[in-house]
Amino acid sequence: MLDRLRRLLNRLEVDQAVFFSIAVRAWQLLTGALVASYFAPGTQGYYFTFNRLIGLQVFVELGLRVVLLNVASHEWASLRLDEMGRIIGDAHARQRLVALGRTSLTWFCGAALLFAAAVGTIGVRFFSTSPSSAAVDWRWPWLALVAVTSCQIVLIPLLAILDGCRQMPVVNRYRFAQAVTATLAGIVCIVSGSGLWTGVGIAAVRLFWDLWVVAVRYRRFFAAFRQPVAGTPLLWSEEVLPLQRRLAVQSLLVWFAYSLFEPVLFQSAGAIEAGRFGLTWAALTALQAGALAWVDTRVPLFGGLVARRDFVELDRVFFRVTRVSFALLALGITLFCAGVWGLELLQSRYAARLLPLPATIVLGIGLLLNTLVQDVNFYLRAHRKEPAFLANLTGNAVCGLAVWWCGTRYGTVGAAAGFTAVQGLVYLPWCATVWRRFRKREQAVA
Repeated sequence: MLDRLRRLLNRLEVDQAVFFSIAVRAWQLLTGALVASYFAPGTQGYYFTFNRLIGLQVFVELGLRVVLLNVASHEWASLRLDEMGRIIGDAHARQRLVALGRTSLTWFCGAALLFAAAVGTIGVRFFSTSPSSAAVDWRWPWLALVAVTSCQIVLIPLLAILDGCRQMPVVNRYRFAQAVTATLAGIVCIVSGSGLWTGVGIAAVRLFWDLWVVAVRYRRFFAAFRQPVAGTPLLWSEEVLPLQRRLAVQSLLVWFAYSLFEPVLFQSAGAIEAGRFGLTWAALTALQAGALAWVDTRVPLFGGLVARRDFVELDRVFFRVTRVSFALLALGITLFCAGVWGLELLQSRYAARLLPLPATIVLGIGLLLNTLVQDVNFYLRAHRKEPAFLANLTGNAVCGLAVWWCGTRYGTVGAAAGFTAVQGLVYLPWCATVWRRFRKREQAVA
């Protein structure tokens, strides 16, 4: 029986990194279910809009996390860990990795301070304009959530470097423990009536585990980063900034394209409608993130294969995991839509906490299309290049405009339809064309 299960998991390309990444998303779905069960409809709207505005951290992160992961993966091709967990291997590659970590940590310390001041103020002004602001105790939970998130931002570069150094199987085990304990903390907060403080409790538990990974589990790994770097082994302006500049613009537009839903609906239709959308979107994007684990956990492997110019193996792995990822996401979205349909037939009170079935189906189709876009970008960025820059820029900008325009005029169904139409008619066709041309050119050179 165990051998049969092992063969099935191998056929589905399930390794440790994928397993724990999926498990993390499963626990996140449980949190969403509890929010629907215990929160008042208005509080649910504030809860999910909080999360969306916290996503403004992309405006200070500026795409650097993705760059760090890919650059680190190239350096790690010449490095490894010894039995004590210390970095050994090519001395020049080690110096370059250390320089990458030290410079990026300085960047993110400044970014965390900027985030706390700017986003905290934006949130206070945004929520103060809501008619329901006097009825919901939101101010101190919001400020506390911003403070905890600022501390998490400081650790982003160190965790990204770990992922790039092919430590995902280990780190994802801690992320699973992080997800489980954060969900348990959320359960305690929700059941005890903590309301919007639930988000703060969850964020605090996540911060604890991030600190544990960096300061305890990988303390010997990061001991090298405390040593000064001789000379300038890494030219930040030439090796990091060119890719980051493009990703920075794209990351801002990604927030614009995928995070406007709740704020737009919060202002145009009220907190309750924003909450319905937020819960449905959280469930669907958790399914998407779980499916993308098959591809994004292989990004360090992709980078190593590109560094060795092994494009045959790169294509073999990429196509295989992409097919599995897409098929499982399609199955997951279908089952979720069937669940929504069942709740509506039974006239369950939970049906009122989710979007109607038509809007849910449209959103699900849009996320399926978007998953292919993300897969293509994982492949391209493994080359430390951004050939789909214009496609990403235009696709996200048009998507954000469509969500805003359709959402303010036609509500949730309009926002969902605008999102999906742009994914299918503009974004995916353009990115697919760029990917085919780039792949053909790179393999011809090799």
